Amino acid sequence: MCVLLLSLRHSCLELQKVPSADGSVCMACDNSTGATLDTAAAECTCSGAGYALVERDATGVRLPGGKQCVRCPASSYRDPQVPPLRLGVWLREVSAGMRLTDRTASRL
Repeated sequence: MCVLLLSLRHSCLELQKVPSADGSVCMACDNSTGATLDTAAAECTCSGAGYALVERDATGVRLPGGKQCVRCPASSYRDPQVPPLRLGVWLREVSAGMRLTDRTASRL
């Protein structure tokens, strides 16, 4: 499995893309949302601490245009230790109107 993931990472970078969080496909960085390719990290990045990188929409479907940067809600921030896949779950909770708890806000 490790060889496959390393191979996918290399293949994705050759296409100017990055692996998805689950390592199953290559994804573009959606520049229109501020996502830029970081070849050293083999990941898209967002400029500014108030933005988070996501690869799935609120329903869990992979974004067709690639990984996107989205603005975090007021009084929250992006924790770099939370992978993009988890952020899709968080966005679904926020879009459904669920209240952010102190524990949730500290992890965003």
